[in-house]
Amino acid sequence: MASKTFNSVFPGLQSIDLQWRLKCALESVRIGVENPPPDVLDADVEDDADDLHITDGGFLKEWLPRVSGALKLLSLSDFWIQSSRRRSEVLSLISAHCQNLIALELKNAWLSVQNMNAMPMLISLTLELIRLDDKNLTDLNTCFPNLQVLNLIDVRGLKMPMIHLLNLKTCHWTVTDSPSYICIITPNLITLRLECRNPAALYIEAPLCYNLHLALDHLNAFAVKKFQNLKTVQLECSNIRSLIRKFHRMETVETLTLDIRAGGNTKFTLEVLLVVDPLMTFSLVDCVLEECFNCVEISLLIHRGVPSNVSKHFITKCMAQWPDLKWGWGIWEEGSEDSWIPEEQLLKTLEEE
Repeated sequence: MASKTFNSVFPGLQSIDLQWRLKCALESVRIGVENPPPDVLDADVEDDADDLHITDGGFLKEWLPRVSGALKLLSLSDFWIQSSRRRSEVLSLISAHCQNLIALELKNAWLSVQNMNAMPMLISLTLELIRLDDKNLTDLNTCFPNLQVLNLIDVRGLKMPMIHLLNLKTCHWTVTDSPSYICIITPNLITLRLECRNPAALYIEAPLCYNLHLALDHLNAFAVKKFQNLKTVQLECSNIRSLIRKFHRMETVETLTLDIRAGGNTKFTLEVLLVVDPLMTFSLVDCVLEECFNCVEISLLIHRGVPSNVSKHFITKCMAQWPDLKWGWGIWEEGSEDSWIPEEQLLKTLEEE
């Protein structure tokens, strides 16, 4: 009765129970609409309607001022088919009424930053599948100065974005556009996960970062101020050698994971590297050990499909080049568990094959 779109997307729904207590002091509000499942055609949904447009200003003005006083968490997940072509003033409305808000989640919407006020109480912000009219993130930095957790997942419309937040501790940033410049200045950041395609330039200044995960399809200009406390590092890039050299020395790193991308979206496995060019694999190991000069133990998995003579030669060469290291060898293949084999047993097995 209330929504034609709702009836189209969920035709089998038999009961809806909505309860509202006007005198309660709400601390958490979550309103969301799931986008249509794959078997629902776009023709079945009215994209020019607004009956499921959650971030619509008119809809928000009806209830947000009445519940905003005690509100701590607000989560709005819009219906993308109806929201993608309509710019929303939801940030202006929330910042005007929800001064005690601690956590904010907004998904599937086109957001304007016009008339947005500062929200010093907000410590957690998640924007997912968002078209944002803040191409340099200037308003985000200004209006949310005390953020400790920031998740920017598929936020579009960025040109030269900079995150400059002094209190930020955790950041997950998935960049789907190709901005010309990305800058992260966060003196108290502990965890950073950055995924982007091919930024023209990337600068990171996060001296206290403990956990770092970088995923880049292509590396252009990249600069990073020295990390003082890195413990866990995961790097994904088609040019991993060039990327790892940007970090200079990583004497504090305890766990290092390297993922070599081929063609921007395919992963090189050890099988591919050994078959194509065994020297490339050896060069990569050499690069890693050169940067991690305090390393005393290294473990490598070799794909079961690699010819035994190639594997044996690679293992023997590594052990001869770095005799002081403790080596761990294993075998892996798709669809089965990895198996670790003692050095002598593995070499004997390879000889028999």
